[in-house]
Amino acid sequence: MRLLIWGEQLNGGPYDVFRQLDYNCVYSELVNNYHANVTNIGNKVWIQGIISCLSTEDNQLFFLNPDETWAQINEKYDAIIYSAANLLSVTYRNVIIQISQIFKNSKIPVYVISVGAQADSYSDLDLLVSQIKNETSDFIETIYSTGGEIACRGYFTKMVLDKIAYNTASVIGCPSLFQNGCNLHIEKKQEIIHPVFNGLLLNDKTLFDEYSNSVFIDQDQWLQESYDVSFYNDSYSKILRKLIENKGTFETELFLANRIRLFYDVPHWRAYLQQEDFNFSCGTRIHGNIMSLLSGIPALVLACDSRTQEMAEYYDIPWMKYSKKHLDISKLFQETDYSRFNSNYIKKYEKFEDFLVSHNLVKKMNQNNIFWCKSTPVPVNTIEIKKRHVLKLYNRISLFGDLGRKVFYKVTNKYLDSIDYNCKFTEEQYDKGAYNK
Repeated sequence: MRLLIWGEQLNGGPYDVFRQLDYNCVYSELVNNYHANVTNIGNKVWIQGIISCLSTEDNQLFFLNPDETWAQINEKYDAIIYSAANLLSVTYRNVIIQISQIFKNSKIPVYVISVGAQADSYSDLDLLVSQIKNETSDFIETIYSTGGEIACRGYFTKMVLDKIAYNTASVIGCPSLFQNGCNLHIEKKQEIIHPVFNGLLLNDKTLFDEYSNSVFIDQDQWLQESYDVSFYNDSYSKILRKLIENKGTFETELFLANRIRLFYDVPHWRAYLQQEDFNFSCGTRIHGNIMSLLSGIPALVLACDSRTQEMAEYYDIPWMKYSKKHLDISKLFQETDYSRFNSNYIKKYEKFEDFLVSHNLVKKMNQNNIFWCKSTPVPVNTIEIKKRHVLKLYNRISLFGDLGRKVFYKVTNKYLDSIDYNCKFTEEQYDKGAYNK
């Protein structure tokens, strides 16, 4: 099969999954190709998932070429694969319209793998339907007019579609979790908790103080500070001021201590999780937790909307509703049970595979992830060196309390009331900490 993956493979973008990344260029590529707007590394997880699952000896995979006409597309390819994520939401209402208009030109089947709906909660089902009904109805009709089919990430999405128009869509989950093959099994290690956090848990300072061995995995907010060399062109004091003004004191402290990490290469992300021996993942980012599962780490999803809840429910990933209350991680770790996930995973895997087979997209889904063998990108040395010096400056300021505050004010012409000088990280922590490998 000649399958067209509906996405341009521009450098730095979400479909840029094959190339060995150069972290020195990632941010500039995003600025040049996307105005730095395409930054959520979580998108790369599910895109990599569908590409790996479809990468069989019977298939040839191609990416969208904007120079190709619809006449050429309809002649050259056998089917189009469109991954829609949380398309069915108020935020993307205009995108639904645009996609429908685009695919009205297709004379070959379009397969949506897999679409998700997004609302604040399940109780907003009818409200969401009323807000996106017309656009989604046209979208459903357009996909079926091509001879294609729609796959859903969870049952909430299926309910949205059912309330809008007749459809034969299947609930098969997201391809992100199936890219390790059919034998994914999660075991909990009963030892000292070494947690990795994500999403809204960065708001809980006490959590990071309580677990000094913890690391926060960011997916989009710290991209510039992690990979933009020009951000570090100023003096150390100005860099520190920018960090604190942009992110606040607490997050700056974590970042300088390498406890906030962002990996714009998915295999690098997985390798880091495995090498650091984390044994528990917790947070509101669904693909942050799925990456932990793909690394063999038990995860607890904190469902913050319908999308995260429906995916956790479908996969049988342990989950609970997110709240701003401080979490008892030790208690949650003990209560997290993966027996149901392990029992049902193969059934979910086979259901996903059956969907692909039934539409002649594969004869058998690829079992071996084609990306995990990639070598790890090298950190940007210039940034690492500058961060060390900024950390030294921050610790010197911290040693002198109010006097340090006044000196820093004189240097930067900015009085930073938010600095908490009782919390600091040492250079030894930076050099020797488990989170810095």
